[in-house]
Amino acid sequence: MRTWLALFWGFALVSSVQAAGWYRDVDEALRVAQSTNRPMVLFVSMGQCKYCHMMIQKTLANVEVRRTIGSSFVAATITAAEQPELMKRLGIRSFPTTLLVDSNGKIVDHMTGYVGVKKFRSHLHRVTGQSPQPAVARSPSSTRSR
Repeated sequence: MRTWLALFWGFALVSSVQAAGWYRDVDEALRVAQSTNRPMVLFVSMGQCKYCHMMIQKTLANVEVRRTIGSSFVAATITAAEQPELMKRLGIRSFPTTLLVDSNGKIVDHMTGYVGVKKFRSHLHRVTGQSPQPAVARSPSSTRSR
């Protein structure tokens, strides 16, 4: 029962990211990265991991993060339970783990644990060589008071 619940929560977490166009098959995502000469973001989560859930809801759902990933990366997400051999091969033991991989399959950056928007964007831009665009600030006159 416990294993089933962990798999269910892992699937629910990954499903919300998958709906945003993320690959579930790492090999397929790497083939696309190679053919488009784009780096890959690989987000690895686990079952009932509250920090995985938090990162999906806050960091990966951020408009600027989504824009950067969509325009410059191939994105893939898996749960540790789905690919235990890959977890061993990559030495992943903490969750969430986010790997940034070049189009040749070489890991060029590694983030473990919850990473906030600003830091995550910095990692993405370091890999692409782009400067992060500042978030658009709202002027006081553009907000409505209630």
